Amino acid sequence: MNFTKGLLKIKRVVNRLFSYFRASNLKKICDEIFGEENFVAQLVWKKKYTGGKHTKYYVDFHEYVLAYTRSKETIKEILIDRPEEEKDNFTESDEYLVERGKYYLRPLKSNLEERKTLVYPIECPDGKKITTQWLVSKETFEKMLQEKRVEFRQKRDGEYQIYKKYYGKDGDGKVKPPSLIEDFPNTEGKFELKELFNIEEGRDNVFYTVKPKNLIKHLLEPFLLSTIDF
Repeated sequence: MNFTKGLLKIKRVVNRLFSYFRASNLKKICDEIFGEENFVAQLVWKKKYTGGKHTKYYVDFHEYVLAYTRSKETIKEILIDRPEEEKDNFTESDEYLVERGKYYLRPLKSNLEERKTLVYPIECPDGKKITTQWLVSKETFEKMLQEKRVEFRQKRDGEYQIYKKYYGKDGDGKVKPPSLIEDFPNTEGKFELKELFNIEEGRDNVFYTVKPKNLIKHLLEPFLLSTIDF
């Protein structure tokens, strides 16, 4: 734990990986060390995609990652480059292509729990008004409309559907990372360790809970001040 405290002087965020059975106890310990107010998030790492043949109940596919900071005041938004698979969603273009990039549409109508502050009428190009619950407040909608971030599309029946535009260059192409971490199975870490120590196929690894280097890189990347070659 003293070593972990030392890391906080160098890095802004410390991530601790642990199993489900130790999760609650470790969080209590970390709250004592780093302060409950400096807890950032509990992430879920999907460590494998198969297995569980000998499991009696549920298959254990994941572990947890606790993220803490020395002080939340020192951290701005946590942002990462937009994943490549998400970029394929941006297929539409308008007069703001150079400035904002391509965009995709999402219905502005909300299906979430009712909130009266989000219920108001919107006038369509044909003069008809649609009153329902929307994703944004009236003030935000008016700003979006002024910035031409709203699109009215007429359906076959003549009625309009209202969409919000999401541009690829908004936020400099950065997005907030999801709390679910995939694409880094623990088999990668085991293979990397075997290569590192030249362990023959069929022999046991030196460590049984080794983590893939790309997982560690993924966790650290948003907080690195300079590029590090992993």
